[in-house]
Amino acid sequence: MVERWLAEISGAPATKAHARAVFGMVFRHAIRYEYTFINPIASVRQTRKRMFTPVMLELTEICDLLRELWTHPEPCFTLVFTAVVTGLRRGELIGLKWSDIDFEKKQINIVRCWVNKIVGEPKTSYSRRPIPLGDELAGVLLRWRSITPYNAEEDWVFGSPMSFGKEPYWPDSMFYKRIRPAALKAGIMKEFGWHSFRRSTASLLVSGGTSIRTTQEILRHASPTMTLGTYAQSVSSERMEAQRSIASLLPNWTQMDPRENPNDGNRQPKC
Repeated sequence: MVERWLAEISGAPATKAHARAVFGMVFRHAIRYEYTFINPIASVRQTRKRMFTPVMLELTEICDLLRELWTHPEPCFTLVFTAVVTGLRRGELIGLKWSDIDFEKKQINIVRCWVNKIVGEPKTSYSRRPIPLGDELAGVLLRWRSITPYNAEEDWVFGSPMSFGKEPYWPDSMFYKRIRPAALKAGIMKEFGWHSFRRSTASLLVSGGTSIRTTQEILRHASPTMTLGTYAQSVSSERMEAQRSIASLLPNWTQMDPRENPNDGNRQPKC
């Protein structure tokens, strides 16, 4: 009956597997307190296999998208650039406040997640670890801070003028009204989303020769083993260089005038 129910409800296989896990946990607690002596959920089968291959953007596609967004009103460019260079999750990116960005120590502290107008904790304890702030990313963020009227320490980095800065931009609205049309105009026909930027970050790091361990720390993924996840950490200089390896592949946008075409003359971007 549970398997039939799981087959009928909507959702990805991983979501259904999570639901099965919750039911199993309830029965395990029931066994512990002797309300029952069997866990029928143990016999329920539910695959986690993906329904489709995750979408990632190639380096050329990222550059094309950034070129297009460069001429659009901010903060679209800054949002995508920050997402690609840091690998932050959507809620972590939108949930940033200026007080979380330490320009002196060159790091970004992840202390909250903003999802559907609800401020919550980061996904895991591992997600709370700070990420490096390279010079290129710092320049892009400082440029945006000089533009936005919501630039106080306790303001949202991406505060929305629709709420007078009291709330950040709505990420889905920003994506489908501005970023997605810009991607289509740039010739990118892939059906990608916010999480595609995070996958692209991982792909660029690995293809650039960054170690798996360093990549894991930058993305703040939970380790497959407790030893690797808790103790085997790369030095901060290596993590900083790993982030710079991504930013160095992209044009130096902070040295350009937004009114200029990045494809003109000596302004031709590296990629």
